[in-house]
Amino acid sequence: MLTAHSVARKDELGLTEGVGLYTIGYEGRGVESFVENLSRAGVDVLVDVRELPMSRKPGFSKSKLSRYVTDQGIEYLHLKSLGSPRDSRKKLRESGDFDTFSREYMDHLEGSSEDLGALVTLISSGRRAALMCFERDHAQCHRTLLVQELLRDLGEDILIYHL
Repeated sequence: MLTAHSVARKDELGLTEGVGLYTIGYEGRGVESFVENLSRAGVDVLVDVRELPMSRKPGFSKSKLSRYVTDQGIEYLHLKSLGSPRDSRKKLRESGDFDTFSREYMDHLEGSSEDLGALVTLISSGRRAALMCFERDHAQCHRTLLVQELLRDLGEDILIYHL
């Protein structure tokens, strides 16, 4: 399912018309359908925002996923510092308190300015980037929090698509 966040515009960062940002989770998907969704959306760079890019799900560990998407013409980029810290994920699993998780993650992002800047540059250049993590529901994933932070730098009117 594809849902849009807001309307695209050109702004002082020089964003090209229709520039957007995608998010995708691989929960409940096979690697083939995952990459097919990326290709259908025209994504040309997959940004892995997992702190630890490992998975028990076949094809989703960093090396295999990187090879698979690269073979499909999609660049792979892992930005470890934009992943949610292990301790915060553990507390969230135990308590289910997404509000506390959100505060901790936003605090964590304060120390990730280099990778945030690299991501802003990537998106503002017109590349079709997709932020990737495990959770299928973007509303319960740090990808949504990361998007909120990126919108501060990119402008509120950039298109956000949740695949």
